[in-house]
Amino acid sequence: MFIMITILTNCVFMTMSDPPPWAKNVEYTFTGIYTFESMIKIAARGFCIDQFTFLRDPWNWLDFSVIIMAYTTEFVDLGNVSALRTFRVLRALKTITVIPGLKTIVGALIQSVKKLSDVMILTVFCLSVFALVGLQLFMGNLRQKCVRWPPPINDTLQEDFFGMDNETFANSTLYGNTTGLSNGTFDWDSYINDEGNFYFLEGSLDALLCGNSSDAGKCPEGYMCMKAGRNPNYGYTSYDTFSWAFLSLFRLMTQDYWENLFQLTLRAAGKTYMIFFVVVIFLGSFYLINLILAVVAMAYAEQNDATMLEEQQREKEFQQLLEQLKKHQEEQEKLLRDRKSSGSSQSSSAVEKKTGDSATAAANNEGKSKDCNGRVIPRVMLERSAMVEEPSPVDEQGKSDPDHLLAGSQDGPGLQQRAESAVSMISNTMEELEEAHQKCPPWWYKFARMFLVWDCCPLWLKLKAFVRLIVMDPFVDLGITICIVLNTMFMAMEHYPMTEEFENVLTVGNLVFTGIFTAEMVLKLIALDPYDYFQQGWNIFDSIIVTLSLVELGLANVQGLSVLRSFRLLRVFKLAKSWPTLNMLIKIIGNSIGALGNLTLVLAIIVFIFAVVGMQLFGKSYKECVCKISQDCTLPRWHMHDFFHAFLIIFRILCGEWIETMWDCMQVAGQPMCLIVFLMVMVIGNLVVLNLFLALLLSSFSADSLAASEDDGEMNNLQIAIGRITRAIDFVKRTVLMLLHLRWKEKREPAEEEEDNKKDNYVLNHMDSGQDSKSEYIDGVAGKEQLFVDELDHMNFINNPSLTVQVPIASEESDLYDEETSTQSDTEDTKKPLSSGSTSSMCSTVDYKALEVEAEEAADEAAEGQGPEECFTEACVRRFPFLYVDITTNKGKIWWNLRKTCFKIVEHNWFETFIIFMILLSSGALAFEDIYIEQRKVIRTILEHADKIFSYVFVLEMLLKWVAYGFKVYFTNAWCWLDFLIVDVSIISLTANWLGYSELGAIKSLRTLRALRPLRALSRFEGMRVVVNALLGAIPSIMNVLLVCLIFWLIFSIMGVNLFAGKYYRCINTTTDEPFDISEVNNKSDCLALLHTHQVRWVNVKVNFDNVGLGYLSLLQVATFKGWMDIMYAAVDSREIEEQPLYETNLYMYIYFVIFIIFGAFFTLNLFIGVIIDNFNQQKKKFGGKDIFMTEEQKKYYNAMKKLGSKKPQKPIPRPHVWHVKSI
Repeated sequence: MFIMITILTNCVFMTMSDPPPWAKNVEYTFTGIYTFESMIKIAARGFCIDQFTFLRDPWNWLDFSVIIMAYTTEFVDLGNVSALRTFRVLRALKTITVIPGLKTIVGALIQSVKKLSDVMILTVFCLSVFALVGLQLFMGNLRQKCVRWPPPINDTLQEDFFGMDNETFANSTLYGNTTGLSNGTFDWDSYINDEGNFYFLEGSLDALLCGNSSDAGKCPEGYMCMKAGRNPNYGYTSYDTFSWAFLSLFRLMTQDYWENLFQLTLRAAGKTYMIFFVVVIFLGSFYLINLILAVVAMAYAEQNDATMLEEQQREKEFQQLLEQLKKHQEEQEKLLRDRKSSGSSQSSSAVEKKTGDSATAAANNEGKSKDCNGRVIPRVMLERSAMVEEPSPVDEQGKSDPDHLLAGSQDGPGLQQRAESAVSMISNTMEELEEAHQKCPPWWYKFARMFLVWDCCPLWLKLKAFVRLIVMDPFVDLGITICIVLNTMFMAMEHYPMTEEFENVLTVGNLVFTGIFTAEMVLKLIALDPYDYFQQGWNIFDSIIVTLSLVELGLANVQGLSVLRSFRLLRVFKLAKSWPTLNMLIKIIGNSIGALGNLTLVLAIIVFIFAVVGMQLFGKSYKECVCKISQDCTLPRWHMHDFFHAFLIIFRILCGEWIETMWDCMQVAGQPMCLIVFLMVMVIGNLVVLNLFLALLLSSFSADSLAASEDDGEMNNLQIAIGRITRAIDFVKRTVLMLLHLRWKEKREPAEEEEDNKKDNYVLNHMDSGQDSKSEYIDGVAGKEQLFVDELDHMNFINNPSLTVQVPIASEESDLYDEETSTQSDTEDTKKPLSSGSTSSMCSTVDYKALEVEAEEAADEAAEGQGPEECFTEACVRRFPFLYVDITTNKGKIWWNLRKTCFKIVEHNWFETFIIFMILLSSGALAFEDIYIEQRKVIRTILEHADKIFSYVFVLEMLLKWVAYGFKVYFTNAWCWLDFLIVDVSIISLTANWLGYSELGAIKSLRTLRALRPLRALSRFEGMRVVVNALLGAIPSIMNVLLVCLIFWLIFSIMGVNLFAGKYYRCINTTTDEPFDISEVNNKSDCLALLHTHQVRWVNVKVNFDNVGLGYLSLLQVATFKGWMDIMYAAVDSREIEEQPLYETNLYMYIYFVIFIIFGAFFTLNLFIGVIIDNFNQQKKKFGGKDIFMTEEQKKYYNAMKKLGSKKPQKPIPRPHVWHVKSI
């Protein structure tokens, strides 16, 4: 602990950019403490010769190097002092050797980096290839600028110059050979490199680029495109050499400010090269970056499995040792009882020897040792060999050997006392083991039972029971939950500007809710006693929030403590008690934070080290060379002159934005060191550590954490209360209906009995009609009477023993392809003709087994496994009987044959291929309808006729499917609904054109929906359809996570409203859009006073925190790192409401955004990734562990092969009868 405090104090001193003179003496003190610590370790363990000595531990190398470097920098003059002081930052790494558990996580991190070697080599190789391509394509292009033309030269040179064409000049013939012009009066080289002659867009720091290709950017009039000046961004963005091209491609892969590189390159080289960027983004950003994540996650999973296996092995050994101790204790007690009962004075030398040795060993190890987690290791574990590994008194199976125990019974007096002491020693050891597994020391439990359990008198106990009855009632929980929701709504209604009455309502509401929650806590303390109350985590959580709320009420008028109001928002998390999804995700985040504790500490150490390194190496350069990066020679917002700003730059790099701050660093401090530091932070911090964060978060989405816990089956209090209310409402409804409709029900009962008799007759009549029918179309036959059978009477229909029915089974629900299906009677069933009483529902799509007359056709249809289904649902046919078609009649047969023909057409492969071809053609035709279509009359006419043809084809396809599949099947398929809607759009468009209404705004808007046509191709490709279905299956889980994320963000949004509402306003000069200095305008009144004399406006930042909705929008921009800088700058510059902002006056408001990015971006946004991956895993489990991306045909083939593989051959293969085969 002393060393840990010393390291932390040393770290605080290292953060000082300008340490005071007396800090030097403190440094000597730290060095002396570290030296003393190392000397003690060396004296205790030896230096380096034997095993387990000081230098044999690699972690001690770090301590040794830190001490050697401290003495070296002190006694040897090595020049640059600030650079040498950076080595002191390595002392922060000593925390890894001091804090338990950090060594383990660092070991896992190192293993992850080792596993990354292959993927890093692959990434560097791919980037090198792309850099070489970029070098060849764009070398020198980013130096092409628009230079003012013609230049101010004398007449002679002007004549000579204008005699040459533009191409010669563009190829640098003239200005490349300046010797011929040196005798003149004009300096060409200085002219084309003078930035005053370049064309700049307003507000841009770099000159406008241009190109000489046909699709490159052009120069305005009076300017010519030529290579001049330096490259953009201080000259650091280019493809001129391999190294700069590699840096540009690495920037493109990490997607940091890549849109600027993209725009510069396309303007200089041409829009055609967009393809290059698409390829790099897909392969580099989407593939290689995620490949790094996958490898880090895999390495962590392997390391985690190994650690868990090691822990399980230790626990197993511990339990075995415990069992051995228990058996030994029981044997000793039994032996003592036997000796006391018999009065024998014999003793066992084995027991004496055993217990004597154990007692001696225990006496020699009185000091308790601790494991890596700080838990006490009992003495018996330290000397386990003395009691376990000697098999003489207790054999290897743990059974006692009584003969051996009695062998030396004559040796030594007082054996009984020794045996009793052995038993007591084992009992003490067992007690120590139990104490080692307790969370708190024994004295704490005694204190808690004495002072925190309030059982003083009977009257108090009655009061406790009464209060407990009230507080623990489910309705009270329901009321508290409603109060939490209302309290959150009250806090979310704060906005700017608010009326005084509205503000008073919110204040009173806050007092009421605080009183309610305080009363709940007090009553629960009375009912449960403090001892039981604080046993539950939710109660501890609630008590902390109530205490903070009461403190906030007392400090409401204290300036700067309004942020305490934000802690009330944490009460929202109490909803997790009754919201399973929120509860599960909070557990996941809690487990992740627990697992990430050490890793978070490692990340903090890395950020601290790089921040101190940046401050020591570049801090002075930022101060001295600030004019290179700032026009007014003041420090920019992002610099490394002090520790806090250096920390912010390192954190910004972890967020993925590194290239702009690196340009500033290279401009003020030189290229080599800045490149090394920034790329190290980017690779180590961003690509490794943050990916490891995500890997740990994803590992929490395991099946174990998402599985329902044992108490999930029990209803919580909220569900019980809602259930009571529902039952009460149902009871009232039943009572009212009983009173109102009693007579009506009595009249209806006889009618219902008659209806039941009719239904029975319908079934019998249906059977008779089936027996009389000898038609070959019997599969489609259904008596009219069956149409009127109520669905509730299906059980009567099924339970009829004299009825045999073919039941249509959906292919997904069928067990035809399951391995467990019995197939013994398959052949017999196929040979039997259909029962004369059997029939099926109309238009059924089952494996047809017709009569023997058409056995071959039935076999063909069975092979296909498909057929037309019912046209309409039973409810439709019952409501509209004319929809029923009797296919035993001639017209019915024709209709049935037509449906079968249409079915064969739409199921044919050629038809499907033709439709896919037409979909692709129509999608391609839509791409030609651009802004130039009005000028291309021929193409427009062709597209109009083609659109009509496509529409007719798709309408015909829809009609064929209606006839083939029936309305029931067609409109119960989501993909068919998509087709139907897209075809409807085409029909409406055609009708509008025919009626002459094509120019109406509504019709034009509707025509845009034709762009959905490519989506029809998704339903045709099985693989894509499966992926889409899996993604759609993840939508409910995503919505749950979205709600939880909104709850998380609500807390930060309300906190932002409390901190920044109304403070983003500023007074600006409308001509320059620059805010006035605080010396000119101090507040809103000063700004409004200038309205008559200046062009001024009192304006607000577009994205702000004036209400919760705008707060959500601001947080979304911050979480996605798009447009987040302006929001942070406004927060940091804010003063009070209606006051002019001042530069970085509220500097530590950056911490609010840092905390939100950690919890709102790194955690909650990554939860979406975890949910989608977990959903895919769940889908995989649904399919029995098979690949979810298998199509239906592939699944059928897989199951068929699996089924065939498990079968035994029906016919045994006879043994050969040839003699020489037998001999073989």
